[in-house]
Amino acid sequence: MDVASTADDEISLFCTWALTVTHVACNYTEEKFNAEKTGGDPVIPSLNLDTDLVMACDRLVDWLIKSNCFITVQMPIDIARYSKLISPKDTGHNEEREARLLEEPLQ
Repeated sequence: MDVASTADDEISLFCTWALTVTHVACNYTEEKFNAEKTGGDPVIPSLNLDTDLVMACDRLVDWLIKSNCFITVQMPIDIARYSKLISPKDTGHNEEREARLLEEPLQ
């Protein structure tokens, strides 16, 4: 066996493993966050994740929930009044030009 091909196979295997573990960890973190935020059932981590990674994901979920980084922004604007102001505006629609373009043959 060629040494270069063995090294390439090992790198490919490592990249595939790393992407798979990252994907599983992301899914676990998302499910845990949603469960914590909505009061859902506890999420059991995959057996493919080691303890350190699960604890890091748990810390991330705790940090996201405690940080309130998903605060809704409220703006002092009256939507009904705003929609009345913008609705009568001209759209720039030119019906005569559109009819003329429809009548012309394609070249």
